[in-house]
Amino acid sequence: MTEERWSNWAGNQGCTADIETPTTLDDLRAVVRRAADRGERIRAAGGSFSWSPLVPTDGVIVQMHRLDRVLAIDVEARTVEVECGVTVEQLTKAAGEYGLTVVSPTLFPKPTIGGAIGTGSHGTDFEAGGMADPIVEMTIVTAGGELRTVGVDDGDELLAAKVALGSLGIVYSVTLRLEEQYDVYTEITRIPRERVLREFEDLQASCQFLEIFWFPGQDDMWVYRMTRTDAPADPVTWWDRVQKAAK
Repeated sequence: MTEERWSNWAGNQGCTADIETPTTLDDLRAVVRRAADRGERIRAAGGSFSWSPLVPTDGVIVQMHRLDRVLAIDVEARTVEVECGVTVEQLTKAAGEYGLTVVSPTLFPKPTIGGAIGTGSHGTDFEAGGMADPIVEMTIVTAGGELRTVGVDDGDELLAAKVALGSLGIVYSVTLRLEEQYDVYTEITRIPRERVLREFEDLQASCQFLEIFWFPGQDDMWVYRMTRTDAPADPVTWWDRVQKAAK
């Protein structure tokens, strides 16, 4: 173990701890067992994007980002099993190769699946719920380094494990439900801030996906309203337009 300085992405949380970066399940179990034998606290870190003091410790921090394999995709059942160091972006790309997609991914694509699930990160669909809702099975490394698998047949155990903040162990892998890929029609408007706040429920009811961007000091908000569509996809993407505008 090597004592190093750890900090989150925003820089508002940090500590000095023993940093471990396992690359296999056996590595992860060994790290947990060593920490348990020494009586040290152990915390898992994903992409380190959370602003809350969940990870800092004077014991051991396990960085999960190298446990980043897609373990299995069942196209017929529409499920995918991934190690928890896989990012939302990586999972979305891997599922897309089979014409599938995550039910309700986070807006920001860089968090790891384990971090997004363990902290209860929200998704982008009003009806599909957050990142933890599509889970059908989880494999957890317990405090003693043993493996524990919980699934939909385990009822409350799976519900407890979904957003456990690390209290039940380190989540090694999860199996998630997927759905077929789809396109959305997007309407982008600038709306006065006070009107957005006053009519928020109406805005929410007017679409399936809603994104709102506001910069402090501005009187307007950028409102993105998105609804699923069967219309032909626009061959020119928003990134194409950005690159063209930059030339």
